[in-house]
Amino acid sequence: MSTCANQLIDLTVSIKLNIWSRIVCARAIMTTGTLKEKQTLWEGLNHNKNKLPREILAEIIEESDISDFNIRQIDLSLKKYPTMKDLNQQA
Repeated sequence: MSTCANQLIDLTVSIKLNIWSRIVCARAIMTTGTLKEKQTLWEGLNHNKNKLPREILAEIIEESDISDFNIRQIDLSLKKYPTMKDLNQQA
């Protein structure tokens, strides 16, 4: 895995950046990354304790192929998706 890809993955997973910066990092990995880099990004987001913003989840799903791995990751991601209560509190 390239150093650049590792940094982009770390930035996407981190909550230190705003959502738009994280989306750009996710999009860069999902459009130009290797299969391993894409899997590492998704696993990093799913193993993180923070909720997974729908905008980042949408970027990943949009660029994902149909595979057993990706279906399992979607299932894990949906469990991390913010509840309506969480979304209402943000508004």
